[in-house]
Amino acid sequence: LLEIYKKYNLPGTLYQINTLDNGNHAMKYTSGWALLNLPFFLGGHIYAKAKDYPVDGFSPPYQWSVVIACMFYLVAGMFLSAKLLLRYFSVTVSTWVFLLLIFGTNYYFIVTDAFTMPHLHLFTLYAAFLLVCDNWHKKRNYVNSFLLGGILALMTLIRPTEIIAALIPLLWGVFSWSDLKGKFKILFTSELKKSLIVIGAFVLVCLPQLLYWKTVSGQFLYYGYDN
Repeated sequence: LLEIYKKYNLPGTLYQINTLDNGNHAMKYTSGWALLNLPFFLGGHIYAKAKDYPVDGFSPPYQWSVVIACMFYLVAGMFLSAKLLLRYFSVTVSTWVFLLLIFGTNYYFIVTDAFTMPHLHLFTLYAAFLLVCDNWHKKRNYVNSFLLGGILALMTLIRPTEIIAALIPLLWGVFSWSDLKGKFKILFTSELKKSLIVIGAFVLVCLPQLLYWKTVSGQFLYYGYDN
């Protein structure tokens, strides 16, 4: 890995990998960004082998696979955001909100100056999460329940603090303490199976990360930001 680091003249230090007390090495970051980019990365890998590029994860096909992945999530995030807006607002209102969202927030900076960072993926996942959350409250079926838990897991795997987004479906349509009590009663009585599917999907998607941490550190939960 150090040879690759020198070969491609990568900036800074190799801070992404931590050395643990047990002698193992652990990735600083969780796996969400890598999971979302995996299909594109595999495409780059196949192309690298077919065209005799270095199969090392860093040669041009791999770099372009990341760019293509980010372009995909850029378009997907905009599409999902527009779709959700148009459910509740007119085309005129949705257009203005959409333009303010894109050009009036730090999203514009991310797209133009930090394109390959995970913030772009998070924007898309939040758009998908809100859309599925809306679907789930209109129709709490098994598919929507699984998607709700799975998308929340991917968000958490990109940045663990994003687990706070679990409050969105819990507080959706809640305007008083009585609403909150009523919602909890529904979720954990008549809709208990659907709620368990949401939780199960979340755990299932997070499981590979937990097993990785257990393997390298001996614990199911590992804090990687100590370096």
